Amino acid sequence: MSLPSSYSADSSLPSPSSSSSSSLSWSTPNSRPPQTLGINPSQLVGKVLKLVRRSPTHPNVTLHFSDNTTFQILVDGYDPVHRGIPKEIEMDPDLEPIFNHPEGQCAVDLTISKAAIVTLTDKAFVLGERESRWDQYHSAIAFKFEEENRWHCVWATLAEYNGRGRTDCVFRTYHDVYLDTPHRAPRKRKPGKGSWRDARRVR
Repeated sequence: MSLPSSYSADSSLPSPSSSSSSSLSWSTPNSRPPQTLGINPSQLVGKVLKLVRRSPTHPNVTLHFSDNTTFQILVDGYDPVHRGIPKEIEMDPDLEPIFNHPEGQCAVDLTISKAAIVTLTDKAFVLGERESRWDQYHSAIAFKFEEENRWHCVWATLAEYNGRGRTDCVFRTYHDVYLDTPHRAPRKRKPGKGSWRDARRVR
């Protein structure tokens, strides 16, 4: 896992060599096509991260900031009703204690100094009678904390295993992640709780 020779966005951006990816490398954020999902991670620059919460049931991480704003790292195409192959958000080992805390959330006090969408290259594979391996490009979110001045990265995987354990992976591929604000479904009005204007219309 190494930086591509054409990398130009930030020469100090390292490859997360301890990640589970077999052939992970960084690509310049400038090479990404126009962003169509969510918001640009650069909006996080200057914000102070206070709390990180990881959902126990869905592949998303919620970031709470000191200015009372909230953002989520989400997996493109994830459907909570029809989940399909299990999807997981992964990150570099240095970020694990915060983004994958055993209690599901972690209080911090860290200022984001840089943030961007980057492209990762990984080796996806399927094992069995029709064994196949291929290079897959996917979007990830990279950022720096002012307090430590090193890059971190968050990406998503899709994997299937034989049996109950997670030691025999037979299929592994990758998915884009993006940043967005939480979307809440509108509350349904309870029967009999309409406004007086509704009552006048019925009459």
